[in-house]
Order: sequence, then C-alpha cells, then structure tokens
Amino acid sequence: MPATVYVLEGAWDSAMESPMILPYLTAYANSHNDVKVQYRTIRCKEDVAYYVSQIRKGTKAFLYIACHGRVGELHPTDETKITVDDVCTALKDAKSEAISFVHFGSCQFVHSTQRRKVLEKLRVPAGALWVSGYTKLIDWLPSTWLDLALISEVYVPWRNATTNQKAAKERAHQFIGSYDQLA
Repeated sequence: MPATVYVLEGAWDSAMESPMILPYLTAYANSHNDVKVQYRTIRCKEDVAYYVSQIRKGTKAFLYIACHGRVGELHPTDETKITVDDVCTALKDAKSEAISFVHFGSCQFVHSTQRRKVLEKLRVPAGALWVSGYTKLIDWLPSTWLDLALISEVYVPWRNATTNQKAAKERAHQFIGSYDQLA
C-alpha cells in the first residue's frame, strides 16, 4: 500500500484556488510509485474538520496543512483564522490510525514558549506519532523543500517499514541533524 500524503492547502494571497504546494508534491509522487497524494483546498476550520474526517481508518497518512500562519493561528485566506484549539477539535474527527504524521507548513504556527506542549496538544487528538511545524517566518520555497524532505526521508521510510520503530526514530534524528540549518 502506498504512503498517503493528504495536503490541505489554503488559498494564500489569492481569492482564486491556485495551489502552490501541489505541483511539487505531484512531481514527487510521480517519481515515487510508493507515494499517493490527496489534495484539498481549505478556507475555514470546517473544511479542515471535514477533510480530516474523510481520511480512512488505518491509512496512517501524512497530513500536511499548508497556508499562512501566525503564532498559534493558521490563515488559509486573508479573512479567516484557525486557532490551535480549532485544529485540535478538527483532529478529534480523525478515524483510528488514519493519521500518523501531521505537519504544518505555516509560518510561526507552533511558536510558543511551550512549543512541546503545543505539539503534544495537537498530536493527541489525531492519534499521530509525529507533529511538526514552523516556529519562525520562512519563505514558502525553502519550507516546501524541507517539507518534501520530511516526507521523503522520514515518513515514507517509516510507512514502508512500520514494524521497526527504532529505525524510524533514528531516521527522524538524522533528518533533524541533516536539516538543522534550514529547519
């Protein structure tokens, strides 16, 4: 079964739905037959809750939420904000083992003096093993590269060998060490 990446992408600076992340993930998936990409545009917290609830039980997906962000807030459109608590509520709708990894490709979303507590708060309702996101402002292209590397070097190998959790932890530590400067 291929590793599934569910992308929920905001509208960025345009009222039109012009995906910025999708072309990169599509190119990656087209060159790796062990990855499948599912894509949806989000505009509000209800969209996030709905699409999270649609991920099938046992998928062990990588949920990738990409949009503008500020400290503790996602901004999928100029007019909309989604708080950490809103995301936690949406993640509670996840089916059993539907999501294994959650990554927020959004500036500053997990910035906090209690970053680990925020990440754990987001991890628990999803039942995920891994939650990550940006604590600083980051340009979208370098963040997209890092996000692709996370999918390729940590999630996909883990998904393809879920029985070896020790190896998965080692890959995660290697990833953090390798991309420390960019991260």
